[in-house]
Amino acid sequence: MDTAAYNQLLAMALAIGDEKNDSVLRADAAKTYQRFADHLSLIVPQAQGNLGPALREWATASTAVARYIAEKKPRPGIVIDFGPTEKRWDAAQKAAEKVCGHDLPDLDQ
Repeated sequence: MDTAAYNQLLAMALAIGDEKNDSVLRADAAKTYQRFADHLSLIVPQAQGNLGPALREWATASTAVARYIAEKKPRPGIVIDFGPTEKRWDAAQKAAEKVCGHDLPDLDQ
């Protein structure tokens, strides 16, 4: 789980750090969130106890973020806008952290 979270953080930083037009930036950022969802989905079958449902919800939230980022232009002055998907993402991350027993990288910052 930790490795997937750190990989997502690095992938997102690299996607934002590249100089590109807004639509390409959003598409690249969205791909990182979809890949993260895919990685979480691979972990779910092996997860013990409450971790499986927490990761499944985080994967679903990550897919929602990916779609939103790809489809919506951000508000002025914002590089990536999570819009209404942010609350679900934050709740899913907190649930995963609670089950893991420690903080994970804050991926939406």
